[in-house]
Amino acid sequence: RESLDRAALSFGMPMGPLTLADQVGLDICLEVARSLRDGLDVPVAETPDWLRDKVNEGHTGKKAGKGLYDYNSEDPPRTPEDDADQAVIDRLILPMCNAAVECLRKGVTPEADTVDAAMIFGTGWPPFRGGPLHYARIRRDIPDALHRLEDRHGPRFAPDPGWADLG
Repeated sequence: RESLDRAALSFGMPMGPLTLADQVGLDICLEVARSLRDGLDVPVAETPDWLRDKVNEGHTGKKAGKGLYDYNSEDPPRTPEDDADQAVIDRLILPMCNAAVECLRKGVTPEADTVDAAMIFGTGWPPFRGGPLHYARIRRDIPDALHRLEDRHGPRFAPDPGWADLG
């Protein structure tokens, strides 16, 4: 778990996804996962049984003193991994880029800059990366990387059709 959080920190996120889940509350995360599965067009990973078990045991995160981390005996990582695995970073970050492309394609907002600003101010996307659509334009290989992730990890990584129009 520390390596996942440190990989996100290496990308520039303000905290890792496991730390964030503990901050929000694992019980809330379960409800958000259910809502996403019910409301999104793209496949969402199944909620693991161990997460339900933690919540049922009262280990709901920082507010309970124990969740994915045990706040009575440890702190989540606050420093990036020196040599973070790019494949791990891609599995964490590229789905956000894909969702940003979907929002643009569906007209949730008419312009990429608005999506990028929303991600920077609303989710903590690292400002120096310029937002997920800016990052995608610079990196250029994201649709191919998503195809590779789809081949390896399933359809939830399938590139959105909007990548063809991103430019």
